[in-house]
Amino acid sequence: MFNPFLNSPAISLLSYRNAGLEAIFYDLGQLTAADTRNLTKDFTKPRNYVLYIPDEPVQLLSSPAQCARLVGGKPFDVCLAGVGSSTIGVAAMAKQIAEQSSMACVGVVSDYGLLNLQFGLGRYLWSSTMPGILTAAEDSSMLPSHDNCQLLIDLLSCDDLNLERVVAHSRGAYLLRESLRLLDSEATQKYSKLRVITMGSVVDFDQRVDAMQYIGGLDWLGKLYSDLTLEHQIIGNRGHHLNPNLPASMPLEF
Repeated sequence: MFNPFLNSPAISLLSYRNAGLEAIFYDLGQLTAADTRNLTKDFTKPRNYVLYIPDEPVQLLSSPAQCARLVGGKPFDVCLAGVGSSTIGVAAMAKQIAEQSSMACVGVVSDYGLLNLQFGLGRYLWSSTMPGILTAAEDSSMLPSHDNCQLLIDLLSCDDLNLERVVAHSRGAYLLRESLRLLDSEATQKYSKLRVITMGSVVDFDQRVDAMQYIGGLDWLGKLYSDLTLEHQIIGNRGHHLNPNLPASMPLEF
């Protein structure tokens, strides 16, 4: 029997970055053979952004200027994957969002999200015996660096793009928060009313940011590094993953 989770062309690339891990959290089964070829055909070019336009193959882009040329001034979404956040996982999340919204989605390939699982599991294993030690790590070394944020900052600062909203999953929310803090004053004003959605993480955005934050009732991993005193919505009987082929997935319906 065909299983979209196991038989995706991307699953054959288990040695490619974090594809095996990301297959649990994102719907890699929706990536076609054409998508996978485009994502893996040339490793010499910068792999900074993934663009998916409905009914077209996924494309790799190196700059916001390329995004602006291909999107053509139309509204589009941006997504930030939080587990692995390598090319394959970002492409799967972007395609899932674009199919749901019927407009283009650009994914940022930050490579930051692998810290998500490392930090979450570490905190889970050690918090009972060493309380407080990982909270300090979250505040410093575990947060995204300026280099991690630069790709998103460049995208948000591009005047030729008509950005509709940003969807951040898991520790992608931290990447978004830090990037917004690093924007210059002109760009900050431009995106102060940007629609922000987080899934599987609750973080303290600037009060000018219009953020809707969701976390699953069964999402123990997301709750470990979320500030649950902040306003958020709990989606009952849902976990941390966005893969609809597995039970208890978080829905991407806004």
